[in-house]
Amino acid sequence: MLVVAMSQTGRYRIGRHARRKAKKHIWLSILVVILLLLGSAGFVVYRIVQDTAETEITLPGPITREYAPPDNADKVLDQDVFTIKLPEDWRLKDHTDTGNLNKYHFQATAKGKDNRTLEVYVDRVPIHKAFNRLLPVIIADNRVTVISSVSDNCTAFTGEQGANKPSDGPSEMDAKWQNISFTCDMANYIRNVVGVGTAENGHNLKLNGPKTGEHIFYFVYIDHNINPDYQILERAVESLTVK
Repeated sequence: MLVVAMSQTGRYRIGRHARRKAKKHIWLSILVVILLLLGSAGFVVYRIVQDTAETEITLPGPITREYAPPDNADKVLDQDVFTIKLPEDWRLKDHTDTGNLNKYHFQATAKGKDNRTLEVYVDRVPIHKAFNRLLPVIIADNRVTVISSVSDNCTAFTGEQGANKPSDGPSEMDAKWQNISFTCDMANYIRNVVGVGTAENGHNLKLNGPKTGEHIFYFVYIDHNINPDYQILERAVESLTVK
């Protein structure tokens, strides 16, 4: 049975008042849950900030590595009018001056490497010589600078016989590598004789020294090792200093 109460303003239902109280309790519960979630999130953020502030930031130290020096570190070989750098095991084998040719003959001495030699002619240089390969250089600021790697065997780009094949024609032929002219040894194609040259002056490298004046240098590198090392020649020519 529905109970009705009277007041000065009129009549109202008791059941409707109960429903309003229930809705109010639901909203209060939702609000409490939201406040709890916000509080928990705030606490987590606070702890993170506090831990970060208390943690000492350390950076890893630099990584250092020690490398053993190369087996054949270059050394300076001091001659009459010039110095040159070659691997540690290299020696001056002989110096001959015949009046027509002034040659310094250097050679490797390490076991299994003594089939490498370097001939340095000074002022009295060969008039003509045939090579199998060429190292292109330039002269800049009174220094020798390598501008490209050693060429292939010149039979690969000279004549029509093909690379590393005997020629049916002449034993020597004019060749060109990196715009530098030289003579290709077509007959002795299995040798490994390397010349050094510039586009302007061929194999004659002109350099000046503060005490001895101008000199002409002429290089012949011979490497018959099963693993030729042309960097020896490259480092040598760039290290050349005139006294």
